Amino acid sequence: SIEAYPKYQYKPEYRLSYRDFNHLRRLGYETYKDWEAEQFHHQIQRNIEWEQHRMDYSR
Repeated sequence: SIEAYPKYQYKPEYRLSYRDFNHLRRLGYETYKDWEAEQFHHQIQRNIEWEQHRMDYSR
């Protein structure tokens, strides 16, 4: 139950449904912020890789 995880408190400002919140929790994210940070990181990685491709092809 959620009471067993005080640090996993669902907060409305997470901007995601309770069900999605629980799903993220099962995936091992402590909080929505962790998930958001990771998404941001992936986005940057993708941008970097895309830039590299562009550089390679423009040579």
